[in-house]
Amino acid sequence: MSDIYENPDGSLIQLEPYQDTCIKITHRNQEDDEDDIALPPLVNSYLEMMVKQQQTVLMIVILHMVFNTLFTALGLYFRQDTINKLNNLFDDQDRAYQLYWILSTIDICSCVIYYFLTIKSYLTKSYYMYQLLIKWVYICFFIQVFLAYINKLNYLLVLLKILTYIYSKFVAQLIKGFVNLPRFSLD
Repeated sequence: MSDIYENPDGSLIQLEPYQDTCIKITHRNQEDDEDDIALPPLVNSYLEMMVKQQQTVLMIVILHMVFNTLFTALGLYFRQDTINKLNNLFDDQDRAYQLYWILSTIDICSCVIYYFLTIKSYLTKSYYMYQLLIKWVYICFFIQVFLAYINKLNYLLVLLKILTYIYSKFVAQLIKGFVNLPRFSLD
């Protein structure tokens, strides 16, 4: 199921698909089969760039997690002010209370899914997982609009999600480009 390709410098690369979405890369050289051989310069620099961009996405999401936890804790602490504002909008205390908790639950669940997809994407280095993350961040932009009713529209969190979207799109394209690098078959 794995493919072995020859690089122009004579070294070999073996690509092993994992669940049709991930790629495991092993390297072999024609002269000797030692495990500590360096990858060809193009592949090595490409992989280094991909890993750095993945780490950047992870750091952005960790920042988002820290700030979102802080803002959610503050929102829960000062929830009565928000419920009073919603009460003025609906003229019904019970309905305002229910709307506040429904939107808070939606916010927490969407963030948990966002963090899960980011960690899963980072660990699997999967094009498919990064595409799911990109789509989920896009959905989170629309969720964020409704969270304005409970004073959760925060420009810092929106900016961090935009950065996650941009970097994740870039990493997904790097993974896709890595798969499509020109190769020379040994057959």
